[in-house]
Amino acid sequence: MVSILLMSIGITFIVIGIMVFMDKIKLIKYGIKAEGEIIDFKKGMSSYINEDKQIVYITVYRPVIRFIDENNEIRIITYDISENDRSYKIGDKVMLAYTRNDPEYVELAEKQIAFSMLCKLISLGIMFIVFSVILWMI
Repeated sequence: MVSILLMSIGITFIVIGIMVFMDKIKLIKYGIKAEGEIIDFKKGMSSYINEDKQIVYITVYRPVIRFIDENNEIRIITYDISENDRSYKIGDKVMLAYTRNDPEYVELAEKQIAFSMLCKLISLGIMFIVFSVILWMI
């Protein structure tokens, strides 16, 4: 019974990963493109539980991006990706993609970000499937 549950969770992660990847690729391919510039970083805190079951707080920096939309309005967004290594610098140019239907949903038009999320979710799904097979064999 537990192995079936774990198998279902694993398959769900894989399906969700593929769906998120396809949505992001569709947005990058067909969405409205705009060049943005990183103008600042918004400092925040993030937390996770380490292997000793302790809550660890880390400082993260979310890039603040200014761009001009298709209506020639200047928009400023705080992108929801957290960079604790600050791989971007102030002044860096980035390509953005958004839709007319939901102009508040803005994504970086970078396929490697979408592919990274796909790899993480598929890896998690495979892990659950492997555990389910091991439990089923026991």
